[in-house]
Amino acid sequence: MPEYERRGNVIVHTLLLGRRPEIDFTVFAGLGVTLFAVGLRPPDNPAKMTCNPRIIVLNGFRRGGTNIVWNILESHPQVCSPMRETGQILYSEGLPWLPDLPAKLVLRAVLTQPFISRSPIGRHFDRLIQRALFAHKMENLTEADNRFKFDGVPYSAEEVENSVLCVKSVNLDASLTPYFARYYPHSTFIGLMRNGYAICNGMMRRGETAKRAGQVYRRIGRRMIEDHRAFSRHMLLRFEDVLKDPFAVATELFTFAGLDPTRLEKLRLKSKKVLTGDGQHAPRFGEEDRKYWFDRSQIWQILDPGIDETQVQLLTRDDRRTFEKYAAPVLEYFGYA
Repeated sequence: MPEYERRGNVIVHTLLLGRRPEIDFTVFAGLGVTLFAVGLRPPDNPAKMTCNPRIIVLNGFRRGGTNIVWNILESHPQVCSPMRETGQILYSEGLPWLPDLPAKLVLRAVLTQPFISRSPIGRHFDRLIQRALFAHKMENLTEADNRFKFDGVPYSAEEVENSVLCVKSVNLDASLTPYFARYYPHSTFIGLMRNGYAICNGMMRRGETAKRAGQVYRRIGRRMIEDHRAFSRHMLLRFEDVLKDPFAVATELFTFAGLDPTRLEKLRLKSKKVLTGDGQHAPRFGEEDRKYWFDRSQIWQILDPGIDETQVQLLTRDDRRTFEKYAAPVLEYFGYA
């Protein structure tokens, strides 16, 4: 990671964790609200846009299993997503003329400031986010795989409009939980944890160091632990439990989120590349990035219960020790140490 991005992240973390920053970000945050309010893609027909009645927020690590849990939640006929991660909507569309890092710095700073939501421009800003998320949710009607509420049974426009919105925030975007809690008082939050050694391997295969992986794991893990203590409607879930019995976890998630009781015979999952024992990276089933319905006997065609062990075995002893030096408190909390 470039040095300027590391420094930028330090600034954001200071803001998010509540420590007094070295410089005054009030003007910076106000500028961010103004720019975002101008830049966020408006709905195609504002007159027809309504609020998302309810919301589920899934937080986790990048390549930490959130895609699987997100799609399990979306398998419930009452749930739809905006089909893009939180950051992809807020940053790429909100400030398209800014490079990725400055956009993230501005908006993370803005969204974590309570005083913003109490100001007139803050309330306007909130409505724009609401409408953008709603507009993306309605796109499920024309998406090849997401337009079905059951295998072969399409949604109606009214069903999508009234569906529960499920958003996914990964890595530092997990820090946006207080914002969603303020704007959606009846939000349901799910924090997905995964074996840290597998997370470390995934990051190292993409050029990060074991030290950096440990720092990220500790920071995001602590963030989710703090959220679990702060918000009553917050569940902590382990990825390994999902792989053991995805249908049982689906029922648990649906109940926790207050969804209509539904015993699904099939779950809809997205085909993604996974690491195999021989070090290859390829989809286990079907065409990459397409979604398929699986019953209880078929689901193991796409899920690999041993994926964590495969990744952990690829770490050297030195890499494990370096990672543990920074990640140990979170590893111990979730029983991974």
